[in-house]
Amino acid sequence: MAGWLANPGDQLKVNLAPAAGHGWPIRSDEQIPPSWLAECRGGGGTHLLACGTDIAGEALAWLHGELATPQEVDMTQLLRFDQEDFAVRGIGDVGYA
Repeated sequence: MAGWLANPGDQLKVNLAPAAGHGWPIRSDEQIPPSWLAECRGGGGTHLLACGTDIAGEALAWLHGELATPQEVDMTQLLRFDQEDFAVRGIGDVGYA
C-alpha cells in the first residue's frame, strides 16, 4: 500500500497486535466489562476483544489529533442508527449501539 501513497510516512500507520485474534482490540472498564467481550487472543464472538488497549482511540487520535475525554455512557439505552449507505452482503439497513 505504501507504494500507492504520495507520502506514506504521513498517510499510513501500522499497528501490529500479534496477541490479538480476529476482531477489534479495546480496553474494558467499568462501562464495558470483560465478560461482554471476546478473549483477546481467541477473537470471534462480538469481535470486540478484551485486549487492554484502546486501538479505536489510537486510530482516531492519529486521524484527528487529541481526543476529548470519553463521556459516561447510559448502558440502559439502546440507540438505533441508519447504516443503509454501508449495507452490503447481509448487513442490515439499521444498526444498534
